[in-house]
Amino acid sequence: MTGQKTLRPTVVGMYNYVQPIVATVTGVILGLDSFTWISKYSNLNDK
Repeated sequence: MTGQKTLRPTVVGMYNYVQPIVATVTGVILGLDSFTWISKYSNLNDK
């Protein structure tokens, strides 16, 4: 948690929004996850 104490709040906020996108893209590229239109639609409705 040292990074959250030393970084500006805007940087931490950007990380919180970008991290799930990077994790999903990395998982799909490595073949560890699949991404379908159904999963995209269900993720949009969760918010």
